[in-house]
Amino acid sequence: MSQSRRIPPPPIPAPRSPGTAQPRAGGYRITLGSYLHQGPGAHGLPPQLAGHSFVAIHDPAGRRQAFGFSPEHFERYDPRRDLAKLTAGVKGRVHADDAAFAKPGLRTRSFDVSAAQARAALAKIAEYKARTPDFSLARRECSTFTADVLRAGGIDVFPGGGPRRPQQMYGQLLRPGAKPGTR
Repeated sequence: MSQSRRIPPPPIPAPRSPGTAQPRAGGYRITLGSYLHQGPGAHGLPPQLAGHSFVAIHDPAGRRQAFGFSPEHFERYDPRRDLAKLTAGVKGRVHADDAAFAKPGLRTRSFDVSAAQARAALAKIAEYKARTPDFSLARRECSTFTADVLRAGGIDVFPGGGPRRPQQMYGQLLRPGAKPGTR
């Protein structure tokens, strides 16, 4: 990161879907979410593309904004035919990911945070948006983005490197006794 210009975090807009979970009274919350793709389109997906991880920021009023990181124009790629391209790296994009909360089998873990931690997480999201990094199954994918945002917000969910793929995050979120670390 050679840029020293500070990118202000985006405002937290109103939720886009009903039934938004409410943060604890007076606080902010950051939620990690992960799911495995299901249904006919998921059958036969390469293991590297079998899941997705995302992060959401909740404000004290209950507004939620969720973000994911994927290849730009992902719909143009054939997951099987273009696996080598997706592994080498293609243009990435940060996108709104509120619909992820409705995915079957979703697993989440939420962390109460301060306003400063929520702003730091949003600043990391803004940084990703400003520099449009490549999406690469070998170096930077949705789970990398999620972990970067959580760390920026002072949350080290998977100390020591931890899970690197969405499926690993998905499994870790269910592991009995798993305790997330915070700094």
